[in-house]
Amino acid sequence: MSNVVIAGYPELANMNPLLAIGRDLVARGHTVVIYTGARFEDHVRSTGACFRAFPAEVDFDDLRLDRHLAERENLRPGLARMVFDMKAGLIDPIPVLFHDLRALIKEFAADVVLSEQTFLPVLALAGPQRPTLVTLGTFCPMFLSADTAPPGAARPPQGRARNRAMNAKVRDYMAGAQAAAEGTFATLGVPLEDYLWNAALRHTDHYLQLSIPSFEYRRGDVPAHFRFVGPILPALGAGAGRRMFVGGRPIVAVSDLVVPSMLALADNGHAEAAAPLDDLVPRAEVLITDGNADDVHLALRHGVPSVVAASAAEEAEVAARLEWTGTGINLHTGTPTLADIRGAVQTILRDRRFRTRTEPLMREATRSRPFDAIAEIVEEASPRPPRFPPGRTSDVKAPQS
Repeated sequence: MSNVVIAGYPELANMNPLLAIGRDLVARGHTVVIYTGARFEDHVRSTGACFRAFPAEVDFDDLRLDRHLAERENLRPGLARMVFDMKAGLIDPIPVLFHDLRALIKEFAADVVLSEQTFLPVLALAGPQRPTLVTLGTFCPMFLSADTAPPGAARPPQGRARNRAMNAKVRDYMAGAQAAAEGTFATLGVPLEDYLWNAALRHTDHYLQLSIPSFEYRRGDVPAHFRFVGPILPALGAGAGRRMFVGGRPIVAVSDLVVPSMLALADNGHAEAAAPLDDLVPRAEVLITDGNADDVHLALRHGVPSVVAASAAEEAEVAARLEWTGTGINLHTGTPTLADIRGAVQTILRDRRFRTRTEPLMREATRSRPFDAIAEIVEEASPRPPRFPPGRTSDVKAPQS
């Protein structure tokens, strides 16, 4: 059995898959420490893994980002906010997190470090004695490619000439954040020799994208250690594949935009106090969402088209892929009108081609085995004697200075 550190910034989109992976590895008998913000302590404990909190000076609550990164509220979603988030949220904390992570790895005798794609301190881990590094693509890839538009553009592929031109503009736009990253890693003795997110792609032993190939743009310039393993989704329940109709009418599942969706579909609306999405989606004909990758992958796994109204850049990328694959409707706004929502839902219900296009992706997602793929890497790592008992749920204390 191996000793595994799972590291991720304390944001729900990152932590949902990391917690599920931690729970699975504990069940397989591995000793796991999850390293994240204090907000997720109880969630970590519930998996059976050990918990280690970020140092207080770099910890934050993703539900209160306006307090942690107050200036971001003055920036519109898009590249400007992405640059600010990179600098203030991801780059500035690197030195503190790196030194704390390195101490944890030594204390825990870690064989493997699993981290979500934005957790940059792992780039400073170097040398032959470092653990096996596994990067988990919890949302759309952030590295630049000649075959795609840059992340944040939310545009499908349209020829390498356009992509190169757009990538060059992004490098210019990101120059300040890139310089900050290069300076930060230089202070840690690790030169950053590539664009930040491309360095994150290459400075890892395994880059596992938590999606399926058919829902991602084709890239011919990624290294061999980049591969798709499938989305982290709930186990198939008894309702899988069984559509449900209420009063002869199809179900429209709503994960976001609840009030406007209820108003747009008022003639048919019915609110439930607590209907788990993984129970509802398999019975639905359409999902309305803000572009959350987990929700869209859940819908795809059950062959359900989606209507997406995305506000954040990451969600807009998901919406663009949904449109590119023809498996849903991208409303191209985070604040759709009632007519927008109603029209999109009616279009999907009338046009069976949306459901037909989801079917091959449904089969692909159902065949994927992300937990097995991750466990195989962990089990191949050189095991060391555990420093903490397997399954222990008490705190992993920070080393005393």
